[in-house]
Amino acid sequence: MAALRRIAIRSEVWPELTSRPHFDVELAYEGCRVNYDEIYFTAEKEIAGQLRDMRRSRKGKVILDGGFQFVLTVEMQLTGGVKLCFRTESGIEFPGKRILEGFFEVEGEYADELLRGLLNLIDEGRDFVLEAS
Repeated sequence: MAALRRIAIRSEVWPELTSRPHFDVELAYEGCRVNYDEIYFTAEKEIAGQLRDMRRSRKGKVILDGGFQFVLTVEMQLTGGVKLCFRTESGIEFPGKRILEGFFEVEGEYADELLRGLLNLIDEGRDFVLEAS
């Protein structure tokens, strides 16, 4: 039985501290589970613009950079599909160092839905969830 692979990203805003959203990331990948809260992506507005361009052109690569703890790279493939590559690294609270890298591949017929989901996360704060087996 194949392990469930899942990524969930939720947006949260604490208006009493800042108007800038932070993101909670839950990742299950090949038996490993990683959770991060308070991930801040660099340049959310630019990311949204790049995702819109990618949706129109079906070309390119967009990086959601959450610092050393979490980076998600969204890349269009020649097949029309999308490849989501991630890299996580444990913080100082973890004894030792844990780095997890992997990817999710989404076929071309679902590419627009995936890109729209990422845009909804950045623009509207809607949850983004991707599951694969």
